[in-house]
Amino acid sequence: MPPPTLTQEQEEQFMLITRNLAETLGADIIKNALIQKGTVDLYWGTATTGKPHVGYLVPLGKIADFLKAKCRVSRKTKNEACILNGQKSVILNLRPCSSSYNA
Repeated sequence: MPPPTLTQEQEEQFMLITRNLAETLGADIIKNALIQKGTVDLYWGTATTGKPHVGYLVPLGKIADFLKAKCRVSRKTKNEACILNGQKSVILNLRPCSSSYNA
């Protein structure tokens, strides 16, 4: 039995999710989620390396694509991203990490 194909709407969602990306890993997982659930759940993690500036607004274009594709987007800030990235940061390092947010 051939694998299920995407509807036109799902193809458009997939195009929005993957456009302007240098590479797409797990395209089949994304397509299966669109077929089975009609949406994709994702999180956008970011960690500033200094005081926030206008360059941090660039990802908003991609986040807009995700929202247009009806994805459920969660945003994780520096401290949350540190924890979620394989527990690479110990809890004692999180407070100094967040100091760049305090103006």
